Amino acid sequence: MIRHGKDKLKRYNFSGKITANLKDWFTVTYNTKWVREDYSRPSYMTGLFFHNIARRWPTNPVFDPNGHYVHGNEILQMENGGLDATQNDKLYQQLALEFRPIKGWKIRLEGNYNTVNYHNHWDVLPIYYYDPDQNPVAAAWDDSHKAGMSDVGESMSKNNYYNGRFFTEYAFTLNDKHDFKFLAGLDMESNIYTYLSASRADLVTPTVPTLNNATHKDVRPGFSNTQWATMGAFGRINYAYDSRYLAEFSIRRDGSSRFIGDKTWGTFPSLALGWNIANEEFFKPLTKTVNTLKLRATYGALGNTNITELYPWFLRQPASASASSWLVNGERVNISNAPGLVSPFLTWESVRSWNIGLDFRYVQQQIAGYFRLLRSYNKGYGRSCSC
Repeated sequence: MIRHGKDKLKRYNFSGKITANLKDWFTVTYNTKWVREDYSRPSYMTGLFFHNIARRWPTNPVFDPNGHYVHGNEILQMENGGLDATQNDKLYQQLALEFRPIKGWKIRLEGNYNTVNYHNHWDVLPIYYYDPDQNPVAAAWDDSHKAGMSDVGESMSKNNYYNGRFFTEYAFTLNDKHDFKFLAGLDMESNIYTYLSASRADLVTPTVPTLNNATHKDVRPGFSNTQWATMGAFGRINYAYDSRYLAEFSIRRDGSSRFIGDKTWGTFPSLALGWNIANEEFFKPLTKTVNTLKLRATYGALGNTNITELYPWFLRQPASASASSWLVNGERVNISNAPGLVSPFLTWESVRSWNIGLDFRYVQQQIAGYFRLLRSYNKGYGRSCSC
């Protein structure tokens, strides 16, 4: 059945990278990538199409006695029922500046900007079968497009995404035994999405399936504009004594546009401790057999705002155009519904976990493994649960 329609995908790519060491202590890196995807298919080739052909009897005829396609087996829609074509243009850009003022100190400023432009055209064109006298007869396209009906639609969207990460780190060693590393930084995200669409029925001629060639009195528009942003500051301290005793402490302070008031920001700390037993003096006689034996314990929390609603704090009242179940002057009127509930407790979800573990490796047998005791639970979003 699919051979009766043209299902095509073309993809074009271009990428480039430039790294320049302008000074011994200063490096600039620029990355870019452009992708275009062109995809087209018959408008009828949707999930319903595959559902329908799975229900067809294998004895259904394809041609009538005069050699014309029989209506009811989806071939007419696939070959002459219209086209759905989509084009996606994606542009990714990254600029990174790295400074190294003194030994062990690094400053990195990194920005990423991605743009996605989307365009879709679809049309539903009239289809015809032939009666016994070989006269063309208009056929129904599907349940919503009766015999002889035509329809056309266009939709476009643009998505701008920015991500910035700026941090500095400094590492040094004291007395050949005390290793320190400090890190602090800021990251942020911003996303703006705009969508515009329109569709209209009753084409003047199916040979020019465009919006301005449709004549139905009702134009069906669509529009959406959304944006969200996050920002976070973070810091981390690492300490190691003689490669035996390890400690790490980190903390994040994150904010999200999805929450307001005192729920906007969340704090998420973590702590890790480790003991490298294999580096102890008393363990040296065993290192020819076991060269790795490390005990570790960690506790930490991470923030999560991955929810569907971008503005869950906003009291939204649904409204629909020409959607009433009654008529006024012979036409449906605009309606609105009662707004949904808004939770005053909705905030960051905190994914918290702790674990205790042991890593080991046998040299001669080349056997390595670990043991872990782990517990995690989620807290936030106006509720808490243990899992």
